[in-house]
Amino acid sequence: MDNHIPVTRTKIIVPRRRAELLTRQRLLDLLYELLDDRLIIVTARRATAKTSLLIDFIHFANWPVCWLALDPLDQDPQRFIAHFIASLTCVTLRLARAVRPPWIAPARTG
Repeated sequence: MDNHIPVTRTKIIVPRRRAELLTRQRLLDLLYELLDDRLIIVTARRATAKTSLLIDFIHFANWPVCWLALDPLDQDPQRFIAHFIASLTCVTLRLARAVRPPWIAPARTG
């Protein structure tokens, strides 16, 4: 039995910020004020630009961010955990590259 759960890369990569995206400064400021909280949940009706707000927030943020786009299939705990771990792995790899001293060569793959 194969326990491998394929990870959809588009679910764990922050979407690009489109140039025509309207910056909602009041909401961005509110998110910045909430950064010391352990958990921030952004909720609103469908089609109210929650994803756009978070993409804008991440674009201006100066720290690593994990991204996981959820869909109905993520109700399966194994699938959710696989994608959650993949999202964390992406950000830790970016952090490792950012803090690696220049005299240490990157790890070889393959």
